[in-house]
Amino acid sequence: MVTQPGRGRTGASPPILRCHPSGPPRQVLDADPIETDRINVFERWETVDAVEAFRGSGPSGEQAAAIRDAAVMQFEVASAAPL
Repeated sequence: MVTQPGRGRTGASPPILRCHPSGPPRQVLDADPIETDRINVFERWETVDAVEAFRGSGPSGEQAAAIRDAAVMQFEVASAAPL
């Protein structure tokens, strides 16, 4: 399922939120405001095992052909609390 929330940003398309039954609890695809041919993908996973199980062997051939560059970063958060 792909949804586009109604909140837009000045000069940019609204981000696309994706939900996949076996995917991450949070995933956002967002057009880069500086590099117009770039899409930023942000995912929030509960465990490394979960992301590795979902990713499996990687994107399909068609998806891989469309990716010109990719960088995957892992950030570890020690704690979180509502503001």
